[in-house]
Amino acid sequence: MRALYWSLRKWLANPHRSWLELLKWQNKYFAQLACRGMAWRGFSAWPLHPKHLFDPETAAHAQRFMAPGMRVLDVGCGSGAFCLKACELGAASVVGLEHDAESVRQLRAVVADRGVPVEVLAMDLERTPYPFEEGSFDLIHCSDVLEHLHRRVECLVELRRIKKSGAPIVVSIPNTDTTWKRRLRQAGIDSRDDTDHKIEYTEETLRAEIARAGLRLEGPLLPVVPSFPWHGLLALSAVVSPAWYRRAQRWKYAHARRHPEESMGWVFHVM
Repeated sequence: MRALYWSLRKWLANPHRSWLELLKWQNKYFAQLACRGMAWRGFSAWPLHPKHLFDPETAAHAQRFMAPGMRVLDVGCGSGAFCLKACELGAASVVGLEHDAESVRQLRAVVADRGVPVEVLAMDLERTPYPFEEGSFDLIHCSDVLEHLHRRVECLVELRRIKKSGAPIVVSIPNTDTTWKRRLRQAGIDSRDDTDHKIEYTEETLRAEIARAGLRLEGPLLPVVPSFPWHGLLALSAVVSPAWYRRAQRWKYAHARRHPEESMGWVFHVM
């Protein structure tokens, strides 16, 4: 009863902040349930976000650069969705770098089961140089990675070293300057999408970091999905119907294209 009393008192003291905190909590909680639901429904051998299973737009920008015979590097490969897609698109070999030991174990099991040309290396991305010669890769994919690193510029410099001349590095990062995130900060709430994020970018800080690494941005910053607290709930719809989830994803992409300033992040490529 005492805990309930203090919780109610805290809510009543600042109902606006409490409501925003509740929205942020439910978003994270429903996303976790959706991941578990993919395993429960048999769509995946382990908990996995439905975007990796049912969203054809995931990593679509990187796929535009794919051609048969390429050597591809996926930095922070996680569950290996892009590694496997690169194999489907004709990559001669793929290397995935991942720090999380469980993700490495799971992906190695999938690679062994499918017999695809993917090498999975367990390594700390903060530690450079990476174990590759200069000009080793035709395409480098680095999705939702930089924001987790302290030595981001050093990582980008190293990726510049190991890519072939003219080869793209496709990057995606979170945008901090959205209405939803500003509203959270104004209420004194941590606005980061993940508490492990060392940074979330504005367009200015992003461009400065790219320049410091000696790289150049090619083309526009492309929006992804809206920045709002309903992604977890929409992800949970995949447990009931993957078709519902696909429709929700199409709506989100269309909304972000209409309001790019409100995108949760950007995807782009540098050379």
